Amino acid sequence: MQFEQLSYLIAVSKTHSISKAAEEVFVTPQNISNSLRKLENEFGVTLIRRSSRGVSLSPEGERFVQIAGEILAKVGELKQIGRPARGECHFKFYLPFNINPELVGRKVAAFCRQQPDFQITVVNKSREGILKELRNASKSGGMLLMPRREYRQADYEEMELDVVKSANDRLVACVSEKLPLSRLKSTSVPEILKLPLVNFEYLDGSVMVLDTLRRYGEPNIVLSTSNSSLFWQALGDGGGVGFAMHDKCVNNGIPEQYKLRLVPVRSREAEFDYTFILLKSKRSSLTPEETKLLIQMI
Repeated sequence: MQFEQLSYLIAVSKTHSISKAAEEVFVTPQNISNSLRKLENEFGVTLIRRSSRGVSLSPEGERFVQIAGEILAKVGELKQIGRPARGECHFKFYLPFNINPELVGRKVAAFCRQQPDFQITVVNKSREGILKELRNASKSGGMLLMPRREYRQADYEEMELDVVKSANDRLVACVSEKLPLSRLKSTSVPEILKLPLVNFEYLDGSVMVLDTLRRYGEPNIVLSTSNSSLFWQALGDGGGVGFAMHDKCVNNGIPEQYKLRLVPVRSREAEFDYTFILLKSKRSSLTPEETKLLIQMI
């Protein structure tokens, strides 16, 4: 039994919904369902009942919730004993090399303005390095990016990691209004390969994009840069076509002065669909504030 399983059960008892409980405790619905199933198997009881009207507790589940509340209250008292003094809260966030650090940096800065007591360290590591660090980290979180078809939540549960949140996005062609491609509803990889390519090295999934393009032919890279302003300027001047994450562009905005358009790319096997995931150790002792920080990263 783990304390987080008790907190999940309490959240379900309050919301009468697996999905709403997941939002309350910052994990995925599948994570809650799997955790409660393990708890039921461990104690040999049925804790929740599902119906068309939602989720309710069994008599055993109601007793569990009562005792769980008492246990977690005592755990909270114990944590207060060892809580760091004001200004000493330190959080480490691991970021893979295939995710643009500029976006995360802005979110970290915004969070620090809201929570001035926090000291946050952002560390770049390989995917394997992040998974290794997180397994036993109590005050850390991390983000990974992968093709959507490769994501399996169960893989991380086997590593004793919690998927705090996942989000899907897709890469689209980013092109100036000056080019005919901007007027199409969608395009294909062969059509893109006819144009010069402006490669943004800090694009989320940049290496994966180039690998995908090379399955169809060798791209004509006329500019490769880690400077976002230079990237947008080159595209705005009509110097070629680039790639961008659709939802991030829509949410964060493309600089208007460059007059760019986003064009979906048709491909086989959803090659340009990606999944971002936020991870923490199942043994994590993150506070609600730290978990909030983790959620804001995606």
